[in-house]
Amino acid sequence: MIPAIRSGELESFSSGCREVAKELVKLSDQGYDCLLIPCRGAFPVLIGAIEALKLVDGGRNLLRRLFAPYPHPILREFHRRSGDFKLLVLPFTAHVKIPNDYRREYDFKASIDSVEADIRLWATKLALSFLKEPSERSEDDHFNFYMELLNLTGQREFEEVYRNFPKCNKLVYLDTVISGLASHTVLKGFKDGGYNPYAILVVDDYGAKLNPEYTWIFRNLEANGLARKIFVSKIISEDTNSALLGVSATVYPTIIMACWKKIRPCGAVEWHPAIGKHLEVFTQFQACLRKSLEGRDFMPEIKKLNELLSLMKGEGEKIPKLSLRIEKVEETRAGAVNIYLTLKDSKNFAQKL
Repeated sequence: MIPAIRSGELESFSSGCREVAKELVKLSDQGYDCLLIPCRGAFPVLIGAIEALKLVDGGRNLLRRLFAPYPHPILREFHRRSGDFKLLVLPFTAHVKIPNDYRREYDFKASIDSVEADIRLWATKLALSFLKEPSERSEDDHFNFYMELLNLTGQREFEEVYRNFPKCNKLVYLDTVISGLASHTVLKGFKDGGYNPYAILVVDDYGAKLNPEYTWIFRNLEANGLARKIFVSKIISEDTNSALLGVSATVYPTIIMACWKKIRPCGAVEWHPAIGKHLEVFTQFQACLRKSLEGRDFMPEIKKLNELLSLMKGEGEKIPKLSLRIEKVEETRAGAVNIYLTLKDSKNFAQKL
């Protein structure tokens, strides 16, 4: 069950979103032309930052430049296929479960930590492919892996979006941070791939949970003009579900196991817009952020939000209907949906690579 949200937590979170918006305006003036959103964690910060861009100096001009071609109800206001500041939303969720019976079936021995790291590094390779023209990107192995996955699951609208996505030149990477492990893995993956994006890191608990090793690394990035940390009291959406994240994630462990020896790093993850009751709750969360950013009384909105959250008790994550033969579905404690396909279907996918 998602705990009730406190007014002070919401104010701190919305203040962080305002700082993100200001930073985006500044970076866009410096030639950065693409905002990378790793789903799921950064998506609610994106929505708060969009609300803040309506209020900060230069924000509305940046919104008019926004290229956001996704079929997401929350982004409907900005759903456009033109603009020179690109919104690149990609799946980075690495919450994966590999039961022992599947390990035996696939003769798979890699640890969960190594699989999680591989998923994040695969997503990083995928993101790097968008620094290429679409024609060159179409020859990238990690990009084509993702396109095959979208095709397999019937997500052809997203496949079209990514195949035609214009080249990015300078990336801004927006992420939420608890210990710093996930962000460090991704940023190191970028560096090892020959590229350093500018990182905006929204940090939980004012940095109290940051691993000292990553604190030093992030501080070094800031000193070199490659990052900014924004501290908040609580990232209230972290490791919940699409009711507060705005998006859900599906992870395909059997595909990862079947492809492990064919492509590395290896990840098989998709993101999906929130639907049903989860979308209703997220829309109310957005209304709370909007009122807080505007400096208006948001107590009626947060009361309604907490009422909606209390009604979500026992509600599992909702994902769109997928065109798949599914053997098993499990939801992790962090709300990511793991989908296990048959051995035949997983190996057939691997053979196409």
